[in-house]
Amino acid sequence: SLTKLFIMAAAYQAVEDGSVAEEDIITNLTEMITVSSNSASNLLLGQIGYTAPKEWIKENGYKDTYYCRGFLSGVDYENTVIGSGNNYSTVVDIGRLLTSIYDGVCVSEEASAKMTELLKKQKRVSKIPAGVPVRIVTANKTGEVQNNTHDCAIVYLEENPYVLCVMTQISHDAQTWDFAITDISRTVFEYMEKLK
Repeated sequence: SLTKLFIMAAAYQAVEDGSVAEEDIITNLTEMITVSSNSASNLLLGQIGYTAPKEWIKENGYKDTYYCRGFLSGVDYENTVIGSGNNYSTVVDIGRLLTSIYDGVCVSEEASAKMTELLKKQKRVSKIPAGVPVRIVTANKTGEVQNNTHDCAIVYLEENPYVLCVMTQISHDAQTWDFAITDISRTVFEYMEKLK
């Protein structure tokens, strides 16, 4: 599900280019990010073009991210398949993407601001956001599939904001690994707070 971040960027690129209207895609875009809806993701892909994320990834130099299909357990999945294998990315590419959103240079300053607001509305906040005090704003996107549980976030520590990406491969109880991500988040926050 972390590759949905690249779909979000491609969607705002399509808006910027004038090939789709934001009002026509905002519902699916919001559900894709805030609740990680597979169906909304697949419907959004139909609206912006199934190859749009792959093209955006290539044009923007994300060399360790591979996009080939939409998402299982979602409507219209069959139509979204443009290659073989599974979608994947790395903490480096995800971190770079979130940093570009934070810096206001992902697609455009306006698009970056809108992407930030979507990420701040994330409903799944039991990993990285749970590791920081409630006063701290986070903008995150989780990913869970089979033996993997991930989270990535922009953490708005007042004088020292940062991006944190954690990807795990689990061998048993996913909740234990979710707690581990929270512990990592807490440790990183405490370290970053001391740097102020």
